[in-house]
Amino acid sequence: MLYAYRILEASMSTHFKRITVLKICSIPYLIAIIVYSAVNWTTLSQGEGWGVIAMVGAFSFGLVAMILDLALSWLIKSSTWLNAIELIIVILVLIEIYPHISAL
Repeated sequence: MLYAYRILEASMSTHFKRITVLKICSIPYLIAIIVYSAVNWTTLSQGEGWGVIAMVGAFSFGLVAMILDLALSWLIKSSTWLNAIELIIVILVLIEIYPHISAL
């Protein structure tokens, strides 16, 4: 059991040392959600608190991106292929989200 823990620990430490496209997109996104929620807490929590629930949903979207990055980095060892696949994922997500953002 200790051996499996050490393998997981070594894998996690090398994972966070590699810079990937999803990390570059996810980490500022998560920080922005936290800062926006802290600054606008009174507005978000008015009424029934649906703004807070929306921020939790947006934060979970960023966590899913980080988990996807972790899974892809375990599956794909080549940094070039990993970044190419993650860039395709980011572009597809932006294409999907753009009409909703531009409507605001």
